[in-house]
Amino acid sequence: MLKQHIKTHFNSNLDKATIHQSPFQYLYYENVFPVNFYNDLITSLPNSPVYNPYAKERPGGNNFPDRFIINLNEKIEALSSSWEIVRSVLQNRSTQITLMSKFQETTDLQMSKDNIFETDAILIRDKTNYELSPHTDHPRRMVVLIIYLAKSDEYQHLGTSLYTPIKPGLTCNGHWHHPRSQFNRVYTAPYKPNSALAFLKTNNSFHGVESVPEDEERNLIHFFIKVPND
Repeated sequence: MLKQHIKTHFNSNLDKATIHQSPFQYLYYENVFPVNFYNDLITSLPNSPVYNPYAKERPGGNNFPDRFIINLNEKIEALSSSWEIVRSVLQNRSTQITLMSKFQETTDLQMSKDNIFETDAILIRDKTNYELSPHTDHPRRMVVLIIYLAKSDEYQHLGTSLYTPIKPGLTCNGHWHHPRSQFNRVYTAPYKPNSALAFLKTNNSFHGVESVPEDEERNLIHFFIKVPND
């Protein structure tokens, strides 16, 4: 019953979130999980030694020595039962459909129940000096959901930023990261407790992270819906 309640809450609030059209389609909303459950997640965030260096886990990870992750696609014994519920909610087909249906550019073909997509979920800890220059995300990713696991409202500046290119018409398929000097930062999704940012991956969905200040850290979940490898 608890798992079903959390899944219903998660999908209901995601479904009600407002879509913004500029600089590209995105949504930002709060109250992602029930408050008591969110508090359980925060108190059960694992200690740093449980995380693996991003460089060891993902291709190209050597470029991000200040990012550490736990793969939520598989059961992790070191995590509490609350994280098993999170994993179940994110991998549920209804969550996938709810997230995809938020974006107008998601076609009927993509929404077909016969069309199978891959999902990817990782728990992330970004430490001092972590930064991510403007990019549009990997070409296989269709929709990106970033859930903030902030402990207070104190560090709202640590949210993900959205950018527009100074050069009109600049696009990117997602294989490269670009110099900040070529972009204007137009919005930063506040890094607030129990909030989330989601967007449709396109060739102009430029986003990134400003450098994490000394002695600060970001805790978050990345969830992706991806096109399967051929």
